[in-house]
Amino acid sequence: YSSAASDVYKRQIMFPLYTVATNSLYTKDGRIKPSPADPIRSKEDFQKLANYLASNGDPKFRLRNKAIFVFGCSLGIRCGDLLSLKTADVYEQDGSVKEHVELIEEKTRKRNVCKIPKMAADILEDYFDEQDFEISQSDYLFRSRKGGPLTVRGFYRILKEAGKACELDIDLSTHTMRKTYAMAALQTAKKAGTSGQTIEMLQEKFKHSSQLSLIHI
Repeated sequence: YSSAASDVYKRQIMFPLYTVATNSLYTKDGRIKPSPADPIRSKEDFQKLANYLASNGDPKFRLRNKAIFVFGCSLGIRCGDLLSLKTADVYEQDGSVKEHVELIEEKTRKRNVCKIPKMAADILEDYFDEQDFEISQSDYLFRSRKGGPLTVRGFYRILKEAGKACELDIDLSTHTMRKTYAMAALQTAKKAGTSGQTIEMLQEKFKHSSQLSLIHI
C-alpha cells in the first residue's frame, strides 16, 4: 500500500468506529459541531441553576461560575467571546461596572456593543469585591486555576454538572446562555407588542441569515 492508501485503510477498515465518531463530531469543513442547546424557559429554573453554581464546587470559583452564567444570559454573546473578556472591558479603573461592554467577535470579527443590565452589574460588583483584581487589558475577567482564561470546554462541564444536579430536563450547553438571552427578549417583546422589531434586532445581533432560528426558540 502507498502511505495515503494505508491511512484510508486504517480509518475505514481497521478503525470504523473512529471514523463514525469523528464524522459525528465535525462539520464538513472540519469545525467541531455545536452541542445541542435549549434556552432556560422559566425564572425558577434560571434561579435554581444560578444558586447551584454559587453554592457548589470549589469555593474559590463559585462566584466566578455564577457570574459567567448570569453575565452570559444577560449579554447574549458567544461563550468564547465572554471568556475572552479582560477586566478593563467590564470595569472602570475605580472598580465600578461599566454601562456597556465592547468587543470584537472572534467568529465574525465585527464590533459588538452590549448594555450591561442591572442584574449582571450587581453580580459583577460582588465578583470584583471578592477577587480584587487589577483593571487592565492583560488580566482575564474569568480566570482558570492556572491564571489564564477559563476555556469553553471547562465551563461546559461545569454547566452540565449543574444542570444534572438541578434536574433540568433540557439540552444544556454553553450556547444555552445565548439562547436564554434571545428567549427572554422575545418574551418581553411579545408582552409589549414589539415582536417584529425584536426579531430583527436579534437577527442583526446574532448575525443570522434567517429569522426562522429565532422564531422557533
